[in-house]
Amino acid sequence: MTRANPISKSYLLEQLLQVAVAQSCNAVMITSADLDGEGPLIEYCNAALCEMTGYPRDELIGRSPRILQGPQTDKSVLLRLRRCLEEGTFFQGSTVNYRKSGEPYHLEWNISPVRDEAGKIQHFVSVQRDVS
Repeated sequence: MTRANPISKSYLLEQLLQVAVAQSCNAVMITSADLDGEGPLIEYCNAALCEMTGYPRDELIGRSPRILQGPQTDKSVLLRLRRCLEEGTFFQGSTVNYRKSGEPYHLEWNISPVRDEAGKIQHFVSVQRDVS
């Protein structure tokens, strides 16, 4: 009986995870964990997020998620979000965001911290859904 190479299995699972996130019908965004200056910056977004916001990937990468906020974005939700990011706790909320065209849409989303082996937050992953 031949055993599967654990490195190969681990590699295949990593590849599966990448494809699953990329092809998810839910919008997925991964940001840096930097809370200074502009705050976290977008490092990854899947096609569903681009479709939902109207922004192509290259216009989102390296930018703050604030690019999606506008006059109807609920400031109290953003304050709660900021507190969760600072505390490294799970966030769940809803508000109004804006597409590249300026059209508002209602958003439900959650954000989880991604920690390294030492427990330090390295990234945040956000899963979003347009509920307009």
